[in-house]
Amino acid sequence: MFTDELRIIMSSAMLMIIPPFSATLPASPNATEALQVEAATLTRDKASPAIPLGDPGGWIRSSDYPSTAVSDESEGRVSVVLKVDPQGRVASCTVTVSSGIATLDDTACNLMVLRAVFSPATDAKGKPTWGSYRTSVVWKMNDPLPVPEAKSATTSFIINTDGTTSECHMEAKGLTPDEIEQSLKFCRNAAYLPATDAYGEPIALRVRFTNKLEVEPLTGK
Repeated sequence: MFTDELRIIMSSAMLMIIPPFSATLPASPNATEALQVEAATLTRDKASPAIPLGDPGGWIRSSDYPSTAVSDESEGRVSVVLKVDPQGRVASCTVTVSSGIATLDDTACNLMVLRAVFSPATDAKGKPTWGSYRTSVVWKMNDPLPVPEAKSATTSFIINTDGTTSECHMEAKGLTPDEIEQSLKFCRNAAYLPATDAYGEPIALRVRFTNKLEVEPLTGK
């Protein structure tokens, strides 16, 4: 799971995204207009902003860390605004706050233009239009990771004949209440293809699965 800021760390990628700002732009906007869109416009027009398709954490990976920046041990954070066309592709990337390292800035923008895909913004009539999306990328060299803690979670639920779920339940150890609630929320909102028996008749299923992370001291031979 990632938080809201894209963080690229050498050797051990951890993805984080700062709270993005998505906006709907007028048709054929110029760069100045793209940066001056007000959130109030979205509320007034009830337009839909550009929304990333898939996980934004996949736009940039630890393997994308520029080799020259690795050699120099360069780190930094770059903030950008992406201009999204009516087809959901990134038309341009503008650096709003530089990391101070041109290579890191350029690599972040180039990869987002290449990889980011959106559900396009729509105007008040639901017609696809230009939009913008703001985010930041943090380039950071690898830090030592904390010692993992033992965790386990057993989740059970029923897939009803219509594919909806019910009776979601979790028995967990080492998870925070928020992690448990997020997992249960996913379980409650999940939808599956309805199951059928050997005669093609719809049937309900009970599902139970366990995730476990074990940590044990290594004793001498």
